[in-house]
Amino acid sequence: MSLRYLVWSALAPGNLLALALAVGALLALSGRRRAGRILIGIATLGFVLFLVLPLGRWAMAPLENRFAAPRLSQPADGILLLTGAINVGETLARDQPVFWGYAERITMTAALARRFPKATILISGGSNHRGWPSEASVHRDLLAAIGVDPGRIRLEERSRNTCESAIESKRAAEGAAGQRWLLVTSAFHLPRAVACFRHAGWTIIPYPAGYEVKGSGGLPSLADNLHLFHLALHEWSGLLAYRLMGMTDEIFPAPLSAAGASPAATPIAAAPQSPG
Repeated sequence: MSLRYLVWSALAPGNLLALALAVGALLALSGRRRAGRILIGIATLGFVLFLVLPLGRWAMAPLENRFAAPRLSQPADGILLLTGAINVGETLARDQPVFWGYAERITMTAALARRFPKATILISGGSNHRGWPSEASVHRDLLAAIGVDPGRIRLEERSRNTCESAIESKRAAEGAAGQRWLLVTSAFHLPRAVACFRHAGWTIIPYPAGYEVKGSGGLPSLADNLHLFHLALHEWSGLLAYRLMGMTDEIFPAPLSAAGASPAATPIAAAPQSPG
């Protein structure tokens, strides 16, 4: 896991609320009672809100519902899998696949590979640690182990984030102009991925694989609510940051069907690469 993700994990809402509670208690005990009470009050209010309101579901639902699974009326020429399903470090340590929690990216890719037996499979994801295999190669090994022909699989092993995946995958997918390619990743990640691929000049069919929001009623547990909110906050922050840095052209991309083009009928084309 990269330093960026470690820092982001440390800034999870649950961790920040717990830290505020602990610091508030220390301030109160050390004589700074007013400041301590304020922090304790903020932390308590935060925990109560996450206990009684589905804040995580509210933040996550727009992301996961943005792109529905397309009704494909024609065969796919290619399937592009964005890595992130497998914890490479733990997989190496345990000598068996250990998932981050997004195993549906693997199973959906395998299912689509069986549905479209002539489609090329491209896996995109580099390595965040020197000496480790790329994420793409680890995902390939698992796909091969569950029956996908490794001869159909290409690897893109240079990228370190979603927008780099878009750029490098476009280069790796030789002959993609005029072809139909499916983009497979978790439903909540699709808006950011689509924004990156469109900016790279590749209009690709988004195909959601796995959902974090499960069920429509009842209150989630505190842990689940905090997890969903943290995951959604990461995506919303990424969408905004990528747009501000000029890495994308839109904050929250809409399905092409919203502009009158059906995903099932939209040709997939990779725009010509600029020199250099």
